[in-house]
Amino acid sequence: MNDTKTRDTISFTTLIDFGDATPVNEGDDLTTILDNAAEGASFVLVSGEFNIGSYELTKSVKISGFKPTAKPTITGRFTVASTVASLTVSNIIFNGNKESDNFLELTAADGNLGALSMDGCEIRNMNKHIIYNNNKGTFGTIDINNTIIDGIADDAGDGFDLRGGALTSSPVSNTTISNGIRSLVRCQVVADVLFENCTFYNICTKDDSNNTGLFRVEKAGSKLTVKNCLIANVGLSSPANANAGTWGRADKLKATEDFKNIYYSNSPNLWGNSHSADYSSFATEANPGFADAASGDFTLSNDGLIDKGIGDPRWIK
Repeated sequence: MNDTKTRDTISFTTLIDFGDATPVNEGDDLTTILDNAAEGASFVLVSGEFNIGSYELTKSVKISGFKPTAKPTITGRFTVASTVASLTVSNIIFNGNKESDNFLELTAADGNLGALSMDGCEIRNMNKHIIYNNNKGTFGTIDINNTIIDGIADDAGDGFDLRGGALTSSPVSNTTISNGIRSLVRCQVVADVLFENCTFYNICTKDDSNNTGLFRVEKAGSKLTVKNCLIANVGLSSPANANAGTWGRADKLKATEDFKNIYYSNSPNLWGNSHSADYSSFATEANPGFADAASGDFTLSNDGLIDKGIGDPRWIK
């Protein structure tokens, strides 16, 4: 301030106040702690690595990392086979070590997760999927924000793989998804699917008939919204399978569409065999000028994309 005049502002985030949350320290048995937790309990992982294997979640919990700049790691995955109101996670790395099939799966027809809320996390090295349901269970809302998803295997499953049951909505925002993943979205139920301000890099490059590209939202009555996203190094040049790395397989994208401000680079089959053949109204080709994409640094140098706020905001500096 200069007297009563504001000269500048700054936003900052303080460390978590434990409040009613239970601190969990490195060396503590997280699975036992979760087993004994009350419905709706909150936990703060102070630091370290915690192995949960394939953990069946039976109650609502909130799990947060203490320091956003030094996130604790949970290895393993969560499954749901009964009714659970919510799972809330923030500031945590979830690492599958190429052994866990996915971060989250409904494993029974009675599996019902009302809401997943994820913020400031990382999902890495899952063996098949990000999220999976093939058991006619029910997802409410899958809300993922400010997250990095990297190294999901591309040969045994799809990213958001929802083949049965139900899903209300799945907003993904301010997130980077890179390296691997056979198809990004395989949604065979009626749902609202949203990607906004996301960066996609080096995904959907598997040349086989199960690679149906980025967006497969195939039920009429669904809505697919994609806005302010950046797509780079997606798909293959002249693949044997025509759908590999497309925007959306022509016969499997039947949702109501809302596409705006899409920029793409080095994605040669993005519009091949695609439902969105007339893409010029919402998509523009441009080199993002990543700082070091091979090392996971997608900081932009293209001033046009920076000015328009395209892609995951963490890379706009």
